Amino acid sequence: MICDRTNNTSSTIDAGQVICDIGVAPVRPAEFVHFTITQIAGQPGADS
Repeated sequence: MICDRTNNTSSTIDAGQVICDIGVAPVRPAEFVHFTITQIAGQPGADS
């Protein structure tokens, strides 16, 4: 998991965003899955 200054630049932080990159290597199928989760401050949620 990466959630530091390498993917959260000053401009990203100033925009109110947080980006976390998560890598998962499941046993089956033998592939690598990469998720990127972004949180943006001040945005309405899916329930709104």
